[in-house]
Amino acid sequence: MVAVTHRDADRFVASRNPAIDLYLVFGSDSGLISERVQSILKSSGLNPANPDQISKIDGDEIANNPGLLFEEAHGISLFAEKRAILIRAGGKQINSALEAIIEAPASDCKIIVLAGSLRKDAPLRTLATRAKNAAAIECYPDQAADLERLIDNELAKGGLSIDPAARHVLVGLLGDDRLSTRAELEKLVLYAHGKERIAESDVMNAVADASVLALDNIVFSVFSGSLSFLGDVGSQVYTSSSEVFPLISAATRHCQLLNLIRIEVEAGVSLDNAVERNAGRIVFGARRKTLSYQAGYWRSAALSQCYSDLVHSTLETRREPNLSSAIVMNALLTIARRCQTLRRAA
Repeated sequence: MVAVTHRDADRFVASRNPAIDLYLVFGSDSGLISERVQSILKSSGLNPANPDQISKIDGDEIANNPGLLFEEAHGISLFAEKRAILIRAGGKQINSALEAIIEAPASDCKIIVLAGSLRKDAPLRTLATRAKNAAAIECYPDQAADLERLIDNELAKGGLSIDPAARHVLVGLLGDDRLSTRAELEKLVLYAHGKERIAESDVMNAVADASVLALDNIVFSVFSGSLSFLGDVGSQVYTSSSEVFPLISAATRHCQLLNLIRIEVEAGVSLDNAVERNAGRIVFGARRKTLSYQAGYWRSAALSQCYSDLVHSTLETRREPNLSSAIVMNALLTIARRCQTLRRAA
């Protein structure tokens, strides 16, 4: 019985495991599933790019013909001493075919099943965890500690170190998918070529989504009482209806975040603690300081009114799509002016 947790999976798949004949690699991170399958193949002495060594069979095809997997696994290969069969689990049950392989494994063929998220009592997961010669390997999005290790490993390859503030920002921008995380880290290393140490500005320039940053710039300006969004960036949004809905959505989310912070502050929680609890994983660096500053003069009653106005404006953009840009810009202007009033009163 081998049930490999997400925390232990990288070490497990990188080690040679001759006693394991069947691997179930499952979870919600498809990039991580792919990476760990590649690691299993390599640790088993197989070349993932060699079609003579690697076969692929659809799970539903096996379900319709349960003997197919056994025949394929025990068949004699003319071109490879070691082989692997990759099976992407579908909607149909394939346990009976896998049980036959577990009971009579082929000595020269590894079976690797790829699946999405599975409950602990899912038949496929139960089978893989109970068999002595099988392993069930979890693949879920990386947590902060996992990302810290990945960052250190990838930067070390490029001979780079990283500032603490930059690391904090970088961790917040990564983690949804292992393959995309590695790609972003490789891009950062390439961007920082010739440097010894990565700064926060390097992370923002190389990794952060430029379109998201542009929206954030507008939203932070609005809730700081600045009218700078009426300049070049605001004009672009004003003339492009495709930018309107992401913008009002970003403003609504920011309003909700500020309101959560203010509610805690007004209930007696310190401002620093309230910001950390509500924005610790989503707002970083200089923007965290700006958020704290905003939360210092906004009040929950005013934020609730802003939220109502934004929701109303969102509905209005759907009723009057031709006027959507004007509706949204007017809503933002109203918020900025309300903020100016609050700051004068603070």
